[in-house]
Amino acid sequence: MTRSFIKDFSSFLEKNNFSNSKIDTTKRGADLCTFGVGGEIPILFYPENDDCLGQSLVFFKEQGMPYRILGNGSNIVMPDSGLKEIIIKLPPLIFMGPSFKDIDKEEINSLEHGNSLKFNISASSSLMSLSRQFTDVGLSGLEFAAGIPGSLGGAVFMNAGAHGAEISEVIDFIKVLDQNGVEKIYKKNDLGFSYRKSKINSGEIITNVSLILKKDEISKIKAHRKECLEYRKKTQPLTFPSAGSVFKNISKEISAAKVIDDLGLKGFRMGAASISMLHANWIIVDEVGGKSQEIQNLVEVIIDKVYRNIGINLEPEIIFW
Repeated sequence: MTRSFIKDFSSFLEKNNFSNSKIDTTKRGADLCTFGVGGEIPILFYPENDDCLGQSLVFFKEQGMPYRILGNGSNIVMPDSGLKEIIIKLPPLIFMGPSFKDIDKEEINSLEHGNSLKFNISASSSLMSLSRQFTDVGLSGLEFAAGIPGSLGGAVFMNAGAHGAEISEVIDFIKVLDQNGVEKIYKKNDLGFSYRKSKINSGEIITNVSLILKKDEISKIKAHRKECLEYRKKTQPLTFPSAGSVFKNISKEISAAKVIDDLGLKGFRMGAASISMLHANWIIVDEVGGKSQEIQNLVEVIIDKVYRNIGINLEPEIIFW
């Protein structure tokens, strides 16, 4: 990426009074994904609002500059060679509509059991934080997300789930910006949710998500959330760089972890990347200087061994950029 483009883009932002936007040219992929691997990033761009993002997308298209949207990087493997695209991260705003903090807790307390409220939330919001905040005031639906280190937008795009629940179950609608900077609204039924999938176009950027959450007993919700969190702590290697489950489960009855474990692959290593001894469907980077190529090599070995031994093609849940 040329210095002239960076200069032109900076001038574009200044001309359109987007002074609160930020351009960062110092980041590496390792700084932006939970695996902690990856080379140089030419531009990390933080648009200050949806208007800035929409106009910037048009500018990128006119300049022929490719881009990618990044949430918390908890399901991404950045390449060792770095990227040529502009990386866009939405600003860390929580609620873009009526503020959660402004909603009277007495109003929530006055709701009858089973009644629901809708919230319009920034796609950049932390899924774990939302789970905790809503649980604390007696609104149920995100208990399963305790401990999931992703953004709300990323969770919606891949229909993240755990403990028998999925994010699609609490979605009302989403807002996206297409490659022309045009806002579109998709209702839940438009999104074609299935296991770890949606029909959201990869060129569309989710900006806001409307969630529907139900009133329930705080003690009951907190107990459920705690149970989900404790299960993760006991069964998953949370202290090492990773990206959660590497492969999609084969079916509701057959988990990818069991298949990998049954083949005796726990602890199998490629450089700094290894299959966790605690959870066979997790790859961890447990040595300094890990490379994305080591992770990819390990994924390919697992796929090959599973296919040759039991004839099943494992499908990765993590995404290699």
